Amino acid sequence: MADIQSKLNGLFKDLNIYLNEKKLLSRFELRLKIKELIGTNEFSEDELQHCETCYEYPLLQYIFLSATSGIPSSIYAPILHEKLEYKQILFYHSHTFKTSEDLLEQAYKEACQLKLKYLQTLVSKILLKANYSVIETSLKRILATLEGVKLNCSLFCSLLELTSKLSSLDLTPNDALIIPPGTNAAPFIQFYQQFSNQILLAEATVWLIDPETETVSIFIGIPSKRLLGFFTKSQLARSIERRWRPTITEDF
Repeated sequence: MADIQSKLNGLFKDLNIYLNEKKLLSRFELRLKIKELIGTNEFSEDELQHCETCYEYPLLQYIFLSATSGIPSSIYAPILHEKLEYKQILFYHSHTFKTSEDLLEQAYKEACQLKLKYLQTLVSKILLKANYSVIETSLKRILATLEGVKLNCSLFCSLLELTSKLSSLDLTPNDALIIPPGTNAAPFIQFYQQFSNQILLAEATVWLIDPETETVSIFIGIPSKRLLGFFTKSQLARSIERRWRPTITEDF
């Protein structure tokens, strides 16, 4: 246990150094950094299991909660109990850090770039596993082909960004719109209510990709059979289906 505590103290110190540089960072970036530090501090599988047994959470979640709950578990742990949502992305900072519109906008741009980078990697990986040929790639777009049929994947760092650009898109059955999850379900339910018919009529799809868990879920529409095996149905999609699925009360 002493060795584990020593590693935890070292991890918290490394995290503090990083946070002293960043000051303001998104939830995804914070959790990504914690995951990276767990790796660099070389926690074994046995140690990870021991921590989960002792702390009642996986180590990543335990460290995240220690940093963000306002009740640090170590004198070395950072305190990031101030949080705010900006353009549908959750950010954390210490109570001594004064935010501003300019700082939030810069942090938002950095968070978007990071999320898009991970979305690009995950989408490319899925397409290659499904035997697609990726012929063009950027942070915002991946163009792939399979048996002469093109698939145009457009990447958005948030649902808000997709909403703002949807009217300018000429959707076809070859279009997949890729978004990460948000901080709560309400904007996604509103989006589904407002735009699902338009997307379904165009036979386009919306994929929900969580870059932290590397899971891919169906949000709107049905992807091709070649891709379907790589998808799971998210709790969000199930909730929306239950809410808007018509109820049939008569036999026929």
